[in-house]
Amino acid sequence: MNLIDELFERKDARLLIDRFVERVASLGMLYSLSTLVLKMTSPGVPDIYQGCEVWRFLLTDPDNRRPVDFAHLRRVLKDVKEDSDAGSLMRDLYSGGIKMYVTTRLLHLRRELPEVFQYGDYEPIPTTSKLVGYMRAKRVAVVVPRLVVSSAFPPIGQVWGDESIKIDAGNYVDVFTETEVKSNGYVPLSSVFSELPLAVLIKGK
Repeated sequence: MNLIDELFERKDARLLIDRFVERVASLGMLYSLSTLVLKMTSPGVPDIYQGCEVWRFLLTDPDNRRPVDFAHLRRVLKDVKEDSDAGSLMRDLYSGGIKMYVTTRLLHLRRELPEVFQYGDYEPIPTTSKLVGYMRAKRVAVVVPRLVVSSAFPPIGQVWGDESIKIDAGNYVDVFTETEVKSNGYVPLSSVFSELPLAVLIKGK
């Protein structure tokens, strides 16, 4: 109630509300992307509800059963194919292009590596409370953030300081950014999340 009382009394209340909503929405979108990556790379078959390839601000059934604007989805997919710069898509977070991009890249990856995603084992990666990570078939490393409310947004690059994550030694390429990542057993998170706060790293043969 103190917050509500203060908002009524302050002249800049609308600005404060707008900032609060923007912060919550941005974090919600980041967590949505993290959930998408986990869904697409975990053991099992991913379920993508039609129309949810981009942001769709609806509740569940029956709201999410409204007609899907497939023409809009085709336009977004076309734009993503023509401009596949993951960093710029992340900076334009609200457009929904980044969600379409992540979905598309991971569907392609599943098709390219069926032996990993259909039959490959799953091995958790030891992490801090701010991360979720695992290996698939000792070939694909998946790392996404969690509990980053107190971090700068987006949580990329030097935001992670000197923190690192344990990943099998080898040379990797990020499926989203095509950034090369070298592991000697540990990899700095500033390298893992150099452009995006999500990483799916493919180990070279």
